[in-house]
Amino acid sequence: MLVKLFGAFDILSAVLLLLIKTDSIPARMAWAAAIYLIFKAFMFFPDFGSTVDGLVGIVVIFAIFGIFGWISYLAFAWLIIKGVISIFS
Repeated sequence: MLVKLFGAFDILSAVLLLLIKTDSIPARMAWAAAIYLIFKAFMFFPDFGSTVDGLVGIVVIFAIFGIFGWISYLAFAWLIIKGVISIFS
């Protein structure tokens, strides 16, 4: 059950990452997504997927400050794929 919840939050974080680019959401929501991803990375640190989640959290922080490049789309894809796998596993 907890894995499915994490998967749903990963998908929500991915959507928030895309909405940052269009300034459709308040910065507080994006900060919450970044903190969630970084906190989850520290909770499960030795795992490769969680380490990538921490890096994606940093990418979200860069996106908040307007630095949005191809790596942001890669981070979006990572979160969507990881979220879908978590929900359906």
